[in-house]
Amino acid sequence: MIDQYTPTIIKNIATRIDFLRIEQNLSLRDLAKKSSISKSQLSDIMLGNKIPNVYTLHLICTALGISLSDFFDFEDTVIKLRSKEAIIVKIYRELSPMSQDTLIKVVKCMK
Repeated sequence: MIDQYTPTIIKNIATRIDFLRIEQNLSLRDLAKKSSISKSQLSDIMLGNKIPNVYTLHLICTALGISLSDFFDFEDTVIKLRSKEAIIVKIYRELSPMSQDTLIKVVKCMK
């Protein structure tokens, strides 16, 4: 049943998957492969075009190494980034792992 809360729920699920995927340095393709879900199906979920059923969500959680209950325990982990913060995150994600480590060291020195 689609109600007034459904768009928010879909967005929260997509945001949570994306947060956990990025936290583990997985590309969308990597997560799709690891969870045995097609990349197009995963993309549809991420774009809010599809609501994953429990089994699909279970496959995604298993690929991410978490339980379904852990997946839904995300009230404190979803963070809204300001525009400048988002720019830094975008640049960070485009760096090699070695450059990411260097950037972290530089930023820590700036504190």
